[in-house]
Amino acid sequence: MEHRRAGVASGGAGRLARGMSEHVTESDDGSHDTPERNSGEGEGPEGLVLLRDLRALHLAATENSLHWEMLAQTAQATRDERLLELASACHPQTLRQMRWTNTLIKQLSPQVLTSL
Repeated sequence: MEHRRAGVASGGAGRLARGMSEHVTESDDGSHDTPERNSGEGEGPEGLVLLRDLRALHLAATENSLHWEMLAQTAQATRDERLLELASACHPQTLRQMRWTNTLIKQLSPQVLTSL
């Protein structure tokens, strides 16, 4: 019974993540950058390209953090210990990535933007 419940919770979480991803893709009005680059997007001052890439990484890490939080809440609600352990083990790495990108953005923004 426990194995079946864990599979259902994990499957439900996967469906939630896929559904959210589809919704974001469909409703994106161009105001949110994605980490992927379109052709020609790499052109311009190197510092601005770096800041844009760091911004995209930070936004991706923030989105992942939100997903880990939702999975952890789902795991608690369904009493799925394995899923909760996974979210608890992986979420701190995502938070570290957010802090790292935020620190770099704070350090590089003044240098890049004042040099234009």
